[in-house]
Amino acid sequence: MLIDFSLIKEKFNKYIDAFDHSLLIWNEDKSLIDVAPILNPRRIIVPYNPTAEQMSRHIYYLGLSINLPICKVIVHETKTGFAEFSGDDDIQIELEKIEYSDEIKKDWE
Repeated sequence: MLIDFSLIKEKFNKYIDAFDHSLLIWNEDKSLIDVAPILNPRRIIVPYNPTAEQMSRHIYYLGLSINLPICKVIVHETKTGFAEFSGDDDIQIELEKIEYSDEIKKDWE
């Protein structure tokens, strides 16, 4: 064991829970950004096309940013279809450009 699971939950759960029942929108999709408040009060605007591959990268770098001893992230699309990332390329996710809706931030308080 690298870290107690309760510590991971304490540090990381709010970010993972943010994805639950949220609309994930690429910041270049201006039409969807405009209509998103009508569709869902829970939304995350991200600086990447929200594919499983990019989401695994996002979660990986998010974990590193809060000093979790993370080595790989796997994001499943189906039972057998998944993407994984373990820091093995130079593509970065600009975490400071991610926008969480007020509804998500309210859960963090």
